[in-house]
Amino acid sequence: MIFSNYFLKQARKPAGLYGRFYMSRVFEKGNAELNDFLFHTLSAEPADHLLEIGFGTGKLIV
Repeated sequence: MIFSNYFLKQARKPAGLYGRFYMSRVFEKGNAELNDFLFHTLSAEPADHLLEIGFGTGKLIV
């Protein structure tokens, strides 16, 4: 299998050791700036209720 196809499959539906451990780190690093921006922009208080759809690695779930 060509590496780019394998990577695309893992990005869509992570599986195996590669998907569980490596892909989550790739996405957390790639989305770190956006996650930080959203976290500070929302300024959610403890009593607020938010719904995050498609939470990816769950880095913003508190």
